[in-house]
Amino acid sequence: MGARCAYNAQVADDPEKAALRREVASLRHQLSACKAHTAGLPRDDAIATRIDYAQYPLSDEQLVSITARQYDPKPSSSRPELPVPTSNAAQLEADFVRWGYCVVGDAASAEQSQAHRDALRALAAGERARGEADVRCGGALQTVYDLPAQGGVLCDLVALAPSAAQHAPLLDALLTKILGPHFHLATSHGAILRRGAGAQQLHQDQSMVPLPHPPYPLFCNALWCHTDFDALTGGTYVVPGSHRANADQPLPLLAEDNVVVLTAPAGSCVLLDSRTLHALGERLVSGARLVTRALYAKGIMRAFGWAPSPDTVNDSSTPTLRRLLGVDGYFPYPAGGRKKNNDSGD
Repeated sequence: MGARCAYNAQVADDPEKAALRREVASLRHQLSACKAHTAGLPRDDAIATRIDYAQYPLSDEQLVSITARQYDPKPSSSRPELPVPTSNAAQLEADFVRWGYCVVGDAASAEQSQAHRDALRALAAGERARGEADVRCGGALQTVYDLPAQGGVLCDLVALAPSAAQHAPLLDALLTKILGPHFHLATSHGAILRRGAGAQQLHQDQSMVPLPHPPYPLFCNALWCHTDFDALTGGTYVVPGSHRANADQPLPLLAEDNVVVLTAPAGSCVLLDSRTLHALGERLVSGARLVTRALYAKGIMRAFGWAPSPDTVNDSSTPTLRRLLGVDGYFPYPAGGRKKNNDSGD
């Protein structure tokens, strides 16, 4: 008996064996969870026999005519638990996972933000002068599309060049964690919002993806605040935490008493999970709100409505810009064929 007690004490004091016991307990728990999950799967005779994947519903079908302002949105700053501007990477990750967005503070310096404002105003003025401007809401909203083709500092901004934004490396690292190392640019544009615009329908940036969505975003929207965002100036409406909705939750219910107006100073960059419900802000004062939006995608997704052209990409384009524009493709194979190795690819 004494020898047995001594043996048990020796085993208990052995760190390696204690770790093995913990691992066995964890594996038993996982096995039990798997059995519980498979018990609820349909039997072979209950599985559908017709392909209907293309008929799965889209989130926009639940959100027709539902605008953010009908929920009496409050400033995000009125809820202390919500994200605030920061450059702390760990906090940004925690905010993004919990709330579906995070705010990178001082992503662009004051000088860089001024350059962004000047560039966007100049591009908008040029398009108006040429009669090419996309102007809506009675002139209160102008959008400037395809920023990489425009060149200049806004092209550098969406290409995440440190010369255009001092915290571009931090944003690049976050986007890589969100979308994977092969993420690319799906679309980008600048917008100038004046009083009279707004009341956009609540939506997701991956609303074209049938429900239920996977448990991760397929896109991530980078909103560059060139001017201050708040409840008066036209801050974006957001439904915090709506990215974590399960398949059985009606999306409009997520917005009830849960719509906020993003509060962030000029120079901030908001990273928005593409599953998070949001909408264009409404400006209530004179002046203009300036923003650049860059929607980045997982490498397997396609760009929105445009392809790189010789005017967009040339020999002076950086490797990062070429990757973001999809010039080099998803896999690092040489032009004209697959990478030569012993992998059959089957």
